[in-house]
Amino acid sequence: HRPEPQMAPLLTQKLAIQGVTDLPAGGFRTLPGVVPGLYASVLGLTSPGDDVISMLPIYPPFLSAISDHGRRLRSADLLHTDAGWQIDWDALEAAVTPAARLLMLCHPHNPTGRVWTQAELERLADFAVRHRLWVVSDELHADLSFMGPHTAFVSVNPELWERTVTLTGPCKTYNTAGLGIGAAFSHSLALLDRLNRATVGVMGQPSAMSMTMWQAALEGGGEWLEVVLEQLRAKIDHLLTPTHDPEVTKDP
Repeated sequence: HRPEPQMAPLLTQKLAIQGVTDLPAGGFRTLPGVVPGLYASVLGLTSPGDDVISMLPIYPPFLSAISDHGRRLRSADLLHTDAGWQIDWDALEAAVTPAARLLMLCHPHNPTGRVWTQAELERLADFAVRHRLWVVSDELHADLSFMGPHTAFVSVNPELWERTVTLTGPCKTYNTAGLGIGAAFSHSLALLDRLNRATVGVMGQPSAMSMTMWQAALEGGGEWLEVVLEQLRAKIDHLLTPTHDPEVTKDP
Protein backbone atom coordinates (compact mmCIF):
# COMPACT_ATOMS: atom_id res chain seq x y z
CA HIS A 1 0.00 0.00 0.00
CA ARG A 2 1.27 3.47 -0.85
CA PRO A 3 1.36 5.96 2.05
CA GLU A 4 -0.97 8.94 2.09
CA PRO A 5 0.39 11.79 -0.05
CA GLN A 6 1.27 13.90 2.98
CA MET A 7 3.31 11.09 4.54
CA ALA A 8 5.87 10.52 1.78
CA PRO A 9 7.60 13.93 2.08
CA LEU A 10 7.70 13.62 5.87
CA LEU A 11 9.35 10.20 5.66
CA THR A 12 11.71 11.42 2.94
CA GLN A 13 12.81 14.32 5.15
CA LYS A 14 13.36 12.03 8.13
CA LEU A 15 15.35 9.47 6.15
CA ALA A 16 17.56 12.15 4.62
CA ILE A 17 18.94 12.75 8.12
CA GLN A 18 19.91 9.07 8.16
CA GLY A 19 21.75 9.36 4.84
CA VAL A 20 19.02 8.00 2.57
CA THR A 21 18.67 10.05 -0.63
CA ASP A 22 17.27 9.67 -4.13
CA LEU A 23 14.37 7.40 -3.25
CA PRO A 24 12.08 7.12 -6.28
CA ALA A 25 8.43 8.05 -6.35
CA GLY A 26 6.63 5.04 -4.93
CA GLY A 27 9.67 4.01 -2.90
CA PHE A 28 7.58 3.68 0.28
CA ARG A 29 4.99 1.01 0.99
CA THR A 30 2.99 1.06 4.22
CA LEU A 31 2.61 -2.08 6.30
CA PRO A 32 0.53 -3.09 9.33
CA GLY A 33 3.84 -3.40 11.23
CA VAL A 34 7.49 -4.30 10.82
CA VAL A 35 6.98 -7.99 11.64
CA PRO A 36 4.68 -8.46 8.62
CA GLY A 37 7.46 -6.76 6.65
CA LEU A 38 9.91 -9.43 7.78
CA TYR A 39 7.54 -12.15 6.60
CA ALA A 40 6.86 -10.35 3.31
CA SER A 41 10.60 -10.02 2.68
CA VAL A 42 11.22 -13.72 3.20
CA LEU A 43 8.25 -14.64 0.99
CA GLY A 44 9.07 -12.13 -1.72
CA LEU A 45 12.84 -12.43 -1.91
CA THR A 46 13.37 -16.18 -1.40
CA SER A 47 11.83 -19.49 -2.39
CA PRO A 48 11.09 -22.60 -0.31
CA GLY A 49 14.33 -24.42 0.46
CA ASP A 50 16.48 -21.28 0.18
CA ASP A 51 18.92 -20.35 2.93
CA VAL A 52 18.56 -17.12 4.90
CA ILE A 53 21.46 -15.65 6.88
CA SER A 54 21.07 -13.77 10.15
CA MET A 55 23.19 -12.96 13.19
CA LEU A 56 21.97 -14.50 16.45
CA PRO A 57 20.70 -13.80 19.05
CA ILE A 58 17.94 -12.04 17.16
CA TYR A 59 14.36 -10.86 17.66
CA PRO A 60 12.32 -14.11 17.47
CA PRO A 61 10.05 -13.11 14.53
CA PHE A 62 13.15 -13.14 12.32
CA LEU A 63 13.42 -16.85 13.02
CA SER A 64 9.73 -17.63 12.61
CA ALA A 65 9.58 -15.70 9.33
CA ILE A 66 12.27 -18.06 8.04
CA SER A 67 10.97 -21.35 9.42
CA ASP A 68 7.23 -20.80 8.97
CA HIS A 69 7.58 -20.78 5.19
CA GLY A 70 10.08 -23.56 4.57
CA ARG A 71 13.29 -21.54 4.39
CA ARG A 72 16.44 -22.58 6.25
CA LEU A 73 18.31 -20.47 8.77
CA ARG A 74 22.06 -20.07 8.36
CA SER A 75 23.16 -18.57 11.66
CA ALA A 76 26.26 -16.46 12.22
CA ASP A 77 26.26 -16.12 16.00
CA LEU A 78 27.53 -12.88 17.45
CA LEU A 79 30.55 -13.03 19.76
CA HIS A 80 29.96 -12.05 23.38
CA THR A 81 33.26 -10.42 24.39
CA ASP A 82 34.57 -8.23 27.19
CA ALA A 83 34.07 -5.30 24.80
CA GLY A 84 30.45 -6.23 24.17
CA TRP A 85 28.72 -8.05 21.33
CA GLN A 86 30.77 -8.26 18.14
CA ILE A 87 30.18 -9.63 14.64
CA ASP A 88 31.91 -12.93 13.97
CA TRP A 89 33.07 -12.28 10.43
CA ASP A 90 34.41 -15.80 9.97
CA ALA A 91 31.03 -17.25 11.02
CA LEU A 92 29.28 -14.89 8.63
CA GLU A 93 31.38 -16.11 5.70
CA ALA A 94 30.87 -19.72 6.79
CA ALA A 95 27.10 -19.18 6.74
CA VAL A 96 27.10 -18.54 2.98
CA THR A 97 25.95 -21.45 0.84
CA PRO A 98 24.98 -21.78 -2.83
CA ALA A 99 21.36 -21.63 -1.65
CA ALA A 100 21.80 -18.42 0.37
CA ARG A 101 19.59 -15.65 -0.99
CA LEU A 102 18.83 -13.21 1.84
CA LEU A 103 20.60 -11.45 4.71
CA MET A 104 18.25 -10.41 7.51
CA LEU A 105 19.86 -7.55 9.41
CA CYS A 106 18.69 -5.85 12.62
CA HIS A 107 20.14 -2.34 12.96
CA PRO A 108 20.27 -1.25 15.75
CA HIS A 109 20.39 -4.83 16.93
CA ASN A 110 17.64 -6.39 19.00
CA PRO A 111 18.18 -7.82 21.61
CA THR A 112 21.85 -6.94 22.24
CA GLY A 113 21.44 -3.20 21.80
CA ARG A 114 24.46 -2.94 19.51
CA VAL A 115 24.52 -0.02 17.11
CA TRP A 116 26.70 -1.14 14.22
CA THR A 117 29.56 1.24 13.46
CA GLN A 118 30.18 2.81 10.07
CA ALA A 119 33.06 0.40 9.51
CA GLU A 120 30.88 -2.60 10.42
CA LEU A 121 28.09 -1.42 8.13
CA GLU A 122 30.50 -0.96 5.24
CA ARG A 123 31.91 -4.43 5.78
CA LEU A 124 28.40 -5.91 5.93
CA ALA A 125 27.58 -4.08 2.70
CA ASP A 126 30.64 -5.56 1.02
CA PHE A 127 29.61 -9.01 2.28
CA ALA A 128 26.09 -8.68 0.86
CA VAL A 129 27.26 -7.35 -2.50
CA ARG A 130 30.06 -9.87 -2.85
CA HIS A 131 27.72 -12.80 -2.23
CA ARG A 132 24.86 -11.29 -4.27
CA LEU A 133 22.44 -11.39 -1.35
CA TRP A 134 19.18 -9.52 -1.01
CA VAL A 135 19.01 -7.63 2.29
CA VAL A 136 16.13 -6.75 4.58
CA SER A 137 17.24 -4.33 7.29
CA ASP A 138 14.95 -3.87 10.30
CA GLU A 139 15.70 -0.34 11.56
CA LEU A 140 12.74 0.07 13.89
CA HIS A 141 14.91 1.24 16.81
CA ALA A 142 16.77 3.88 14.77
CA ASP A 143 15.54 6.85 16.80
CA LEU A 144 16.56 5.32 20.13
CA SER A 145 20.31 5.34 19.54
CA PHE A 146 22.75 7.25 21.72
CA MET A 147 25.50 7.14 19.08
CA GLY A 148 24.38 10.25 17.21
CA PRO A 149 22.11 10.30 14.15
CA HIS A 150 21.26 6.87 12.84
CA THR A 151 23.06 5.73 9.70
CA ALA A 152 20.76 3.70 7.49
CA PHE A 153 22.41 0.53 6.21
CA VAL A 154 21.45 1.24 2.60
CA SER A 155 23.22 4.62 2.75
CA VAL A 156 26.74 3.23 3.15
CA ASN A 157 27.14 1.79 -0.35
CA PRO A 158 25.19 2.67 -3.53
CA GLU A 159 25.51 -0.95 -4.64
CA LEU A 160 22.97 -1.78 -1.92
CA TRP A 161 20.27 0.36 -3.52
CA GLU A 162 18.99 -2.33 -5.87
CA ARG A 163 19.21 -5.19 -3.38
CA THR A 164 17.95 -3.77 -0.06
CA VAL A 165 14.55 -3.30 1.57
CA THR A 166 14.52 -1.32 4.82
CA LEU A 167 11.76 -1.61 7.40
CA THR A 168 10.84 1.22 9.74
CA GLY A 169 7.97 2.46 11.86
CA PRO A 170 6.99 4.64 14.82
CA CYS A 171 5.98 2.11 17.48
CA LYS A 172 9.27 1.85 19.40
CA THR A 173 10.10 5.54 19.18
CA TYR A 174 6.67 6.84 20.18
CA ASN A 175 5.42 3.91 22.29
CA THR A 176 2.50 3.21 19.97
CA ALA A 177 2.70 -0.54 19.41
CA GLY A 178 -1.07 -0.80 19.78
CA LEU A 179 -1.50 1.25 16.60
CA GLY A 180 -0.03 -1.15 14.07
CA ILE A 181 1.84 0.57 11.26
CA GLY A 182 5.20 0.39 9.54
CA ALA A 183 6.78 0.99 6.17
CA ALA A 184 9.13 -0.70 3.75
CA PHE A 185 11.28 1.53 1.61
CA SER A 186 13.72 0.81 -1.17
CA HIS A 187 15.42 2.40 -4.15
CA SER A 188 14.22 -0.64 -6.08
CA LEU A 189 10.52 -0.57 -6.93
CA ALA A 190 10.94 -4.10 -8.29
CA LEU A 191 11.87 -5.41 -4.83
CA LEU A 192 8.89 -3.69 -3.22
CA ASP A 193 6.64 -5.12 -5.93
CA ARG A 194 7.97 -8.60 -5.14
CA LEU A 195 6.96 -8.15 -1.49
CA ASN A 196 3.51 -6.96 -2.56
CA ARG A 197 2.96 -9.87 -4.94
CA ALA A 198 4.04 -12.41 -2.31
CA THR A 199 1.44 -11.15 0.17
CA VAL A 200 -1.38 -9.96 -2.07
CA GLY A 201 -4.75 -10.59 -0.46
CA VAL A 202 -3.32 -11.55 2.94
CA MET A 203 -1.41 -8.44 4.06
CA GLY A 204 -3.47 -6.09 6.19
CA GLN A 205 -3.18 -2.34 6.03
CA PRO A 206 -2.74 0.36 8.65
CA SER A 207 -5.81 2.08 10.03
CA ALA A 208 -6.60 5.75 9.49
CA MET A 209 -5.81 6.34 13.17
CA SER A 210 -2.37 4.73 12.78
CA MET A 211 -1.59 6.87 9.76
CA THR A 212 -2.71 10.01 11.60
CA MET A 213 -0.60 9.10 14.63
CA TRP A 214 2.57 8.62 12.56
CA GLN A 215 1.98 11.83 10.64
CA ALA A 216 1.52 13.75 13.90
CA ALA A 217 4.69 12.20 15.34
CA LEU A 218 6.73 13.15 12.28
CA GLU A 219 5.36 16.68 12.25
CA GLY A 220 5.51 17.51 15.94
CA GLY A 221 7.07 14.72 17.97
CA GLY A 222 10.67 15.90 17.93
CA GLU A 223 10.63 17.78 21.24
CA TRP A 224 8.85 14.90 22.98
CA LEU A 225 11.44 12.44 21.64
CA GLU A 226 14.30 14.61 22.94
CA VAL A 227 12.82 14.44 26.44
CA VAL A 228 12.43 10.65 26.17
CA LEU A 229 16.07 10.27 25.12
CA GLU A 230 17.20 12.44 28.03
CA GLN A 231 15.25 10.23 30.44
CA LEU A 232 16.71 7.08 28.92
CA ARG A 233 20.24 8.51 29.14
CA ALA A 234 19.68 9.26 32.82
CA LYS A 235 18.54 5.69 33.45
CA ILE A 236 21.60 4.32 31.64
CA ASP A 237 23.90 6.60 33.65
CA HIS A 238 22.28 5.32 36.83
CA LEU A 239 22.79 1.70 35.78
CA LEU A 240 26.44 2.40 34.98
CA THR A 241 27.11 4.04 38.33
CA PRO A 242 29.83 1.98 40.09
CA THR A 243 28.51 -0.40 42.71
CA HIS A 244 30.28 -2.50 45.30
CA ASP A 245 27.65 -5.22 45.18
CA PRO A 246 29.48 -8.35 43.89
CA GLU A 247 26.16 -9.73 42.62
CA VAL A 248 25.77 -6.85 40.16
CA THR A 249 27.60 -7.21 36.86
CA LYS A 250 27.53 -5.02 33.78
CA ASP A 251 27.73 -5.94 30.11
CA PRO A 252 29.51 -3.29 27.97
